[in-house]
Amino acid sequence: MIVGIDPGGYGAIAAPDIQVVYDMPSKSVFITKNTKGKLQLRDKLNDIITEINNKLNISKIVVEAQRSFGKEGRNSMMTIGRNYDMFFSLAYYRGIEIDVIQPRDWKDYYKLTGKPKEASVDLCEELWPDMNFRGPKGAKKDGRADAMLIGQYYKEVKCTK
Repeated sequence: MIVGIDPGGYGAIAAPDIQVVYDMPSKSVFITKNTKGKLQLRDKLNDIITEINNKLNISKIVVEAQRSFGKEGRNSMMTIGRNYDMFFSLAYYRGIEIDVIQPRDWKDYYKLTGKPKEASVDLCEELWPDMNFRGPKGAKKDGRADAMLIGQYYKEVKCTK
């Protein structure tokens, strides 16, 4: 089974085969006096991977590649790097293969390139109508949708080659 991960602070972890998605466990922290960030919580992330693995053995974890943007500072980049490394560590110590895909690959496949983030939620609501891709107040959770699409893309495109 494939697990897709949108590693952003508002990302998610998804297993399309069993139609489950979890918001990324994170905690807001102060990095500097004027800068906030989100740290992902390793223990909770490990619990989610364990729960998914207990339902159906994970064969591969697929993570969306991260990149920096010019306006992000050093502290922000360190937080992204620290969080991103967590997925590789968890996969390595569990003996699960991990792969990285570029955002443009799965977005091009689903014709989402250049569209607003919410377009992935709309697509997921069509593909998985019984799943919840919205927050408690009805806001679209693009991290959940992106994680599902990352996993599904990998299953459909990379696993059939």
